Amino acid sequence: MRELADGRVIVLDTKEQRLALVDLVAGTSRPIGAKGKGPGEFSRALRLVALPGDSTIVVDPGAGRLLVLGPDGAPNGVITTFGETAAAAGLGITAVRDVDLVGGIYFQGRVGKMTDTGFEQPDSARLLRFDRRSGRVDSLVNVAIPTTKVTIARSGGKITSVNIERPPFSVGDEWAVGDDGRVAVARRSPFRLDLISRDLRTMRGPEVPAAERKVDDADKSEYLANREGGASIDPATIEWPERMPIFLPGAVITVPNGETWVRRTATVDAPTRRYDVFDATGTRVAQVVTAAAQRIVLVTARGVYVARSDDDGLQYLERFALPR
Repeated sequence: MRELADGRVIVLDTKEQRLALVDLVAGTSRPIGAKGKGPGEFSRALRLVALPGDSTIVVDPGAGRLLVLGPDGAPNGVITTFGETAAAAGLGITAVRDVDLVGGIYFQGRVGKMTDTGFEQPDSARLLRFDRRSGRVDSLVNVAIPTTKVTIARSGGKITSVNIERPPFSVGDEWAVGDDGRVAVARRSPFRLDLISRDLRTMRGPEVPAAERKVDDADKSEYLANREGGASIDPATIEWPERMPIFLPGAVITVPNGETWVRRTATVDAPTRRYDVFDATGTRVAQVVTAAAQRIVLVTARGVYVARSDDDGLQYLERFALPR
């Protein structure tokens, strides 16, 4: 989701592939665009990225482009390239991960390549920032990437297909960008928060004591319940990891006051979920606790946006005042 200046929000439902302009005060929701590859349509919307001036881009790898939404939420164009400089640096148009409000577009560099002997994949990737005004590409920092399982099929000595699958609960270093251009990187091992300023200064936060717990049957059941077609999968056929990571993908949230919140993993039956609060030096200073059914989606100056699931699996979007 993304918040507009007047308090309305644009919400993307990636499972149902629906876009909507929502007014939480009036309690109204209006659809945006439609499925397809024509004008004002999206093929497979992956994420929303907030642009300055209340514009929004919808990352659409299915159509190989970015759909642009105007301040009123209506589609008003597409972006198919960032130019030769970005292309030369390997910055694919649909690899956009985040944008700041001072001209920077952020990518996680490509990892892995096919060779004559198979697929080579390093254990880290480089975060890159592209400035649309100057055309400059800055290399920010290395981040650990999730482990993957690569299956290669051959016929007649030639590669016919490559299947890349991420094992359950696999996570790398997670990161997010603040409006001011700071990049917050949650390091998975040892657990800490690093901050990279707009002018490329790195501040390494102190390590936070945290122990990975053992993956149990409840974790496996929840994982399959949230996976498409998971109900028909035999858990015994999956190669499960032994330990649950400290955090999972999407755990990092930047806050306008300079804080960073990181969602910690918990046991399935735990009644609450916990977010570690880090200050502008990368030091953990507090915790935010929510009910287990709640997940913080976005934090702005207007409040904390929370997705809440009910017993039927329906999700509700709520906005709360920012805790002191």
